[in-house]
Amino acid sequence: MDPTEIIISRVLKAIQEGQTIGLGNGIPQLIRPHLGASIQVVELPQDPESPSIDLMIVEALEISQQGDLVLTSDPDLENLQPHQWIVATLHLRENGEAKIVQTCHLPVSHSSCAPTIVTELGVMKITDVGLVLEEVAPGISTDDVKSQTGASIHVADDIKVMEL
Repeated sequence: MDPTEIIISRVLKAIQEGQTIGLGNGIPQLIRPHLGASIQVVELPQDPESPSIDLMIVEALEISQQGDLVLTSDPDLENLQPHQWIVATLHLRENGEAKIVQTCHLPVSHSSCAPTIVTELGVMKITDVGLVLEEVAPGISTDDVKSQTGASIHVADDIKVMEL
């Protein structure tokens, strides 16, 4: 399965019927054709009269282990206050460097806002104990994820295989 398809498939499982969502540029836009009729997509930048956003799905150039985001070329999302964020992104940059890092090297777009990260290797959550690997993709080991992550990562006691 293509890495992008793995990400899209897993993110779709996190979207609930009746939610209002925002989709950033890149991979998140590829989710749109798969959404059911009960899902409302808010066009960005957000219209002040549009409804509040339950879930914002973005792609990132970097994500720190504290949940800081460096976004791709998304429209101005500075005033956006969704109830939940999901970062849907490839695990590595094109040059092979990790996107998930201890501290962002590029200018941060949003601070401490990304509690869930979905890549083709797994699903990570930012918690009180730090970055926690909760799910791995089929055929991927926890060591594979750790070796490709540029941040400290804990493995959940009840780690699961991603359902695609």
